[in-house]
Amino acid sequence: MTSFFDRTVFYSNRSVIKIDPFAGGVSYDYNAENMRTSVTTDGNMIRYVINPNTAFSQVLMEADVDVNPLAYYVYGLGLLGREEASGEYLSYHFYRHGSTVALTALDDTITIYYEQ
Repeated sequence: MTSFFDRTVFYSNRSVIKIDPFAGGVSYDYNAENMRTSVTTDGNMIRYVINPNTAFSQVLMEADVDVNPLAYYVYGLGLLGREEASGEYLSYHFYRHGSTVALTALDDTITIYYEQ
């Protein structure tokens, strides 16, 4: 176990668990390639299925602790959308420099907007 920048890092088996005291009870699990494989917030874990075979790793699916799908991510030349397990689809919109600006539903309703 080590500590840097007030973050506690635990090494167990082949995973690295980072706990950020500034994030309010959030911890992250990373694999040996330093790709985030899960996040736990207030005891609720979300696992990530990762595609490591790209220039930058891609999250393909989010799953609960029992590996039941929560959401799927759709890629083209970049991230296009997210489909919830319920079937709701959200499209990503980006600024030219690559930051996400908004997510919209199929009826063009802006569901999430990020201010720059």
